[in-house]
Amino acid sequence: MTNKDRKNFGNNLREARSRIYATQKEFADVLGLNTTTYGQYENNKRQPDFETLIEIAEKLHTTVDYLLTGRKNDSYERKICNMLVNTVYSTEKIHGFFENGDFCKVTTSYGDITLTMDWYEKLVAKADQKLTVFIREEICEEVVSQRINIEKIAEGEQITLEAKILCEALHYDYARVLELKNSLPNYSYPSRILELIYELYFYCLDCNKDVESLKKEILYIQGVRSKLESVLDVVDANTVLDANYYKAEDFFEELLSRTGERNHIAELYLMKHWGVTQDKMVDLNEYDEPFKLLKKAFINFNLLQLGQYGIKNMKEMLDEVTDGVYFHTEYSHSQSLIDNDSQA
Repeated sequence: MTNKDRKNFGNNLREARSRIYATQKEFADVLGLNTTTYGQYENNKRQPDFETLIEIAEKLHTTVDYLLTGRKNDSYERKICNMLVNTVYSTEKIHGFFENGDFCKVTTSYGDITLTMDWYEKLVAKADQKLTVFIREEICEEVVSQRINIEKIAEGEQITLEAKILCEALHYDYARVLELKNSLPNYSYPSRILELIYELYFYCLDCNKDVESLKKEILYIQGVRSKLESVLDVVDANTVLDANYYKAEDFFEELLSRTGERNHIAELYLMKHWGVTQDKMVDLNEYDEPFKLLKKAFINFNLLQLGQYGIKNMKEMLDEVTDGVYFHTEYSHSQSLIDNDSQA
């Protein structure tokens, strides 16, 4: 504490103390100090230790900063006083701040209204609590918002890197694939480029075609899938299917039968998206047609984690796909229902 601070401290302490305690002895007794010792604080002949300084500030309803520098940072006190001025009638008078253990008095024509220090402290505590909640919410909102933006940027960079690696491995033109993604509806989210690359891969589409032709093929395949899936929701033995359904079914059968050249890099990345760790890998060659099997699995699961379906590992997934649990065989099952009904 500098010499200037010492002088300020004694004066500030005396001012703060006199608002609540008339004599040095009264306040010294509250602190459990010798009157002489406390008097030396106000006379700038002695400085309290840090713990005592904090206690003094708390007992006098002020701040350490005010005692040391004279800066009045009690914004609540100022706000409450200003609001009081706007609340009382013009014929009433506010006075007696921090006198006789009260916050203040309001003199009316009928008598005095006393706002006690207990009331003031509870008011400040409530304000602190509400302000703390508000600040916490604002901080969380801002931090979460910026975290999401940072994660999106990082995720976008990772997706771009992975997309370029996949395109290079599959001999696709990344710029063409990106242009195709941007031309397709509902493909705006960054990760959709990865889904699109796998659609091109498993649907065995010729990426040397112009973007508009590829777009038409992708949209047609989506339309076929949508038609088959929508029928599955309502099909039963009494369902009558039109020619467009059978046409879509035939096309989807042809789509599933397409066999392209396997690419192990693309398949490894796909397994990573499925959450297949090295210890849960399976030898795809144990299946008769691993490419077609992965295609069926991709059609059913896209890039979602297997854990979302309660499936523990890739072998379990492929076995269930092989057994006809999912979409690629369910629509064929619905066809058999119609055939049986027709024969009956």
